[in-house]
Amino acid sequence: MGSEILRYARQLRGLTQAESAAHYGIEERTLRRWENREYSPKWNDVIGLVEDVYALNILELIGKIHANNFDNN
Repeated sequence: MGSEILRYARQLRGLTQAESAAHYGIEERTLRRWENREYSPKWNDVIGLVEDVYALNILELIGKIHANNFDNN
């Protein structure tokens, strides 16, 4: 779920992985691995990226993702 949240939020804001990683202070490959489900991000990192870098409310974002998944099924 964390991977999906990160990818959705980044794309919603129109940022690249490189831009997002630089703003958060991590390497681009770390974010890429999180988004590609190679590694699971810690929830603190998911919340930090979503709220601090993307300026989105984590609970509202999760609600949007669930609504989109529900509509697509």
